[in-house]
Amino acid sequence: MAESLEPCPFLVEITEAYCGGSPRKKLIPLERMSEGSPCTGEGYRECPVYRELRARERGAAPEGGGEDPQPGRGP
Repeated sequence: MAESLEPCPFLVEITEAYCGGSPRKKLIPLERMSEGSPCTGEGYRECPVYRELRARERGAAPEGGGEDPQPGRGP
């Protein structure tokens, strides 16, 4: 009996992203990352993970607000 070459109709492939700064990799489907996502625009500066990593780079505690002194430089 020959096997079918047709895949399961419930098998779905998606492209995912994850935050390299987070201690745990949580995959995020790209289709769920909208233009309003803080990760894809200027809002990343308010992200707690980003702020903590930037503070570690500078050897300081995370700041509570304000602008990033080096715009465009991510974790």
